Amino acid sequence: SASGCSWPARCATAPPAQQLDSFAERIVRQAEIEGSTDVSGRIAQLKQETGLDPQIEWDCDYYSGNKVQLNGDIQVTLTQRVDIGFFVFGSFPIELKARASGKSEVYYK
Repeated sequence: SASGCSWPARCATAPPAQQLDSFAERIVRQAEIEGSTDVSGRIAQLKQETGLDPQIEWDCDYYSGNKVQLNGDIQVTLTQRVDIGFFVFGSFPIELKARASGKSEVYYK
């Protein structure tokens, strides 16, 4: 296109790598507030908003089940395959990764 946008379906939004970073930060923030990695509602909302469907890996100091004790570490890694288009050269898939971390804000007795 004249604008040089190689992401026709996403020209109006941020590039996928930026969206993935934001996705990771937002679900970690939700996990901090909840004190738990059980944030499937937020994940579903972000999948719908971004069109991304990343593989999600949590690495946390679990207290019990999905719960993370106050100040416990919460880390997430997202992995997403995207096709990078190069106009007449076609496209090829690349793997994007995003990481975010935080601390639980919930105290469990």
